[in-house]
Amino acid sequence: MLAGSLQFDQYEGVLLRNTPDGDSFRLDIEVKSDAFWPKAGQFLQVKINPNALDPLLHRPLSVSDFDAKAGILTLRIRPVGRGTRHLVTRNPGSRIGFFGPLGEGFPLEQAGSSPWIIAGGIGAAPMVFLARALAERGIRVRTLVGAARAADLVAVEALKRFSQDVVIWTEDASAGSQGVVTAGLAQIDEMQDERPSVLYACGPVGMLKTLEATVLDTIPVFASLEAHMACGVGACLGCAVGVRTPGGAPNYARVCREGPVFPLREVVLS
Repeated sequence: MLAGSLQFDQYEGVLLRNTPDGDSFRLDIEVKSDAFWPKAGQFLQVKINPNALDPLLHRPLSVSDFDAKAGILTLRIRPVGRGTRHLVTRNPGSRIGFFGPLGEGFPLEQAGSSPWIIAGGIGAAPMVFLARALAERGIRVRTLVGAARAADLVAVEALKRFSQDVVIWTEDASAGSQGVVTAGLAQIDEMQDERPSVLYACGPVGMLKTLEATVLDTIPVFASLEAHMACGVGACLGCAVGVRTPGGAPNYARVCREGPVFPLREVVLS
């Protein structure tokens, strides 16, 4: 327990597989606990080194997928710093400690009849679990996924398992169509039966700004934000972002507590 009523659950799993996926890695972890039940869009604070205090801070990683029947948690990690580089070198049989699940996930009740997923780069990681959750409700989602190049694409095959279809965009045309992923929304105003009921998004700020400028007036958008986090539980305030209150006055929210998923119209994108 942390200050006051703040609580979190700690778990430890066994790494089953560590598989390269483009320039990222897929870690499948067996978690033997009936209490561990994440929601799509939530994240974990993962301990880097179980045998040392260096690196000291846990790393926030989205739940990329969770097979509840098998008890297998999937993380997808792009090694960008010392902590994530250490995690992707772990061998099968290693024990992975973490606490969570944390944060607010995607509102599945807002999906409607024809939700779309739009993901850029490593932002595709948490969308696998979202696509699974929607499929388990009998809702087949259309998925648009993009990256700068083919090697930067994440979780495409996993997304295909749970999506009605997956459309790929790369800026250098090394996979799918050439262009940024938001190019897939160009004809949206002409659609009738296939028009999305809602967009679920995760990706870089530039992608979210394009969504804000092009579709936000006509389609609800729920976005999972990427932010640097230290504590992951709302105590340090290091992940605060600007938000709009119902009255229009500016305010702040913590990505780790009030997010990471927000209605995009409430977020002030920097």
